[in-house]
Amino acid sequence: GLFGIFLSTFSMAQTNSIPNISWREAGVLPVTTQAQPHMGLSGLISGFIGDKCILAGGNNFPMGLPWEGGAKKYYKDVFIYDIKKDTLVVNPTFKFSLPSKVAYAAVAQLKDGIFYAGGENETGPVNHVYCIKKSADANRFEIIKWPNLPEAVTNAVAMATNNAVYVFGGAYKE
Repeated sequence: GLFGIFLSTFSMAQTNSIPNISWREAGVLPVTTQAQPHMGLSGLISGFIGDKCILAGGNNFPMGLPWEGGAKKYYKDVFIYDIKKDTLVVNPTFKFSLPSKVAYAAVAQLKDGIFYAGGENETGPVNHVYCIKKSADANRFEIIKWPNLPEAVTNAVAMATNNAVYVFGGAYKE
């Protein structure tokens, strides 16, 4: 089915001033094991749990760009950041990984965790569903397995309400 959003704009006879917006880097990914700056990741799982910002999974092309023959590499690393005013600072206290490598999962922010479903890895789209939450032990996070999606899907969208999580769209392996 089709899903669309209608956006409407209007003008006012009066001219409003637009405030200046200034952008700055809030934080960086940790240096690599080779002590090099991180090249970046796409397709990350991201959200907030309590006072922590979580970035997980994703992919990149460490051995060269795709048009240069570089292969896409997927990750299951989890990076935890403390939020210090308007800056993200890596918190090295928490060490854990996702159950499997994944990028381009459908992600929804929950009141007490981060839901993610589907996505892809080296084998193509996946149907796994998980929730990252703070553990009862406040110094740990846990990843809870939820029932699988009925079909493997990547690049989908997720949305959470007070009592349900919905996954829409995406691409399927043919």
